[in-house]
Amino acid sequence: MFTRIILIGVAAVVVLGALSSGSDPVERDRPILLSPIDRSTASDTVLKPHSGPPTALAPIASHRRTSTVATPQVASHPLPANLEPDDCFVCHDDNTLSMDRGGSDVSLFTDPALYARSPHNSLDCVDCHAGFDPDEDPHLDEIVPVDCSTCHDAVQDAHLKSGHAGELACNACHQNVHVPRPSGAQEALCQDCHEKAVADLAISAHAGSDVSPTCTDCHSAHQFHPAEASTCLACHGDASFVAQHVQGEDQETVLTYENSIHGGIAECADCHEGHLVFPTDDPRSVVSRMNVSATCA
Repeated sequence: MFTRIILIGVAAVVVLGALSSGSDPVERDRPILLSPIDRSTASDTVLKPHSGPPTALAPIASHRRTSTVATPQVASHPLPANLEPDDCFVCHDDNTLSMDRGGSDVSLFTDPALYARSPHNSLDCVDCHAGFDPDEDPHLDEIVPVDCSTCHDAVQDAHLKSGHAGELACNACHQNVHVPRPSGAQEALCQDCHEKAVADLAISAHAGSDVSPTCTDCHSAHQFHPAEASTCLACHGDASFVAQHVQGEDQETVLTYENSIHGGIAECADCHEGHLVFPTDDPRSVVSRMNVSATCA
């Protein structure tokens, strides 16, 4: 009887030990399944939070964060249907929203009121920012520059044939396409690189008139090249324009240029300068009587 009690006790100890150590091979080898994270309760440390109301489309944190949640790899899912700018503005109307790019703090703010008056106001954000998923942070694994040629293919073809090809990307001049373009913006942008040309034009015979040309009147905005004689003759080959804006004996000289010895040989800018153009009776003119011989030599 005593021996039977001892054997029963030993058996109980063995069974209990097996259960506590997980010795059952089925239980030991069974994988741990993680259910998808509930984004509404996930705990993130956010450096630059968005203070707006929660939404199903809003990311749970800004682009700058240190996650404290072990996030499993999940399969990609289709983008939300009918995604509109207002959905993006839930976060992007916050003027403190930013991200780090190469050590620089880059703003991700877009003013909804200004966007509504911009040239692109008829587009949805994802028309340009293709593949962006608002439920993921970042919205795309590898973010690349927007491909403007998707809509502006003719403009890109012209740009690739211009003097700016290989030097300037679209956003070098079109710096913020989310806002209205102010009056005079083109000249201001040209001045960033062509400061002397803009300064020369401002004191030349072409300044201060209701018909004064802008940069893009003579140089195409996208297929940029130095102005040729045909560009000048768009105005100076018109008899009524010349009669109104060109003085005295110069009228005949201008109107007969194409049939003169210089026609087809010399470009206008070869003798008259490109931007620093003055009337021939101005001593600063390179074709004034006192300077013309040196110019022709």
